[in-house]
Amino acid sequence: MEVIKVDVTLEECQARVVGLDSETQKAVVCALVGHSRIKSTAMWYWYCGRCEAQVGDSLAGIYEGTEDVVIGHDCKTCWNNYGKLTWRDTFLAPNPFARQEGA
Repeated sequence: MEVIKVDVTLEECQARVVGLDSETQKAVVCALVGHSRIKSTAMWYWYCGRCEAQVGDSLAGIYEGTEDVVIGHDCKTCWNNYGKLTWRDTFLAPNPFARQEGA
């Protein structure tokens, strides 16, 4: 299957999600520009930090995620990777370095 990439600006993306509920906005943004490199992880599974869709697993070493920023990490690698992110990664995605309640 051929993947057709559509180049969407931030302004166009914002205009397309106006009026949608938060969950739908996040899913639409991921559909338009791809999943965020801000990720969460649980039990060897990796999830998009924006829409929470499963995007990989590392159970068998399949998912590398070398350019990802892991939510809740405060490591040098995540900070370095965060500096490389664009609006396509951060728009409607959580701040990966925000203090979590109970932490």
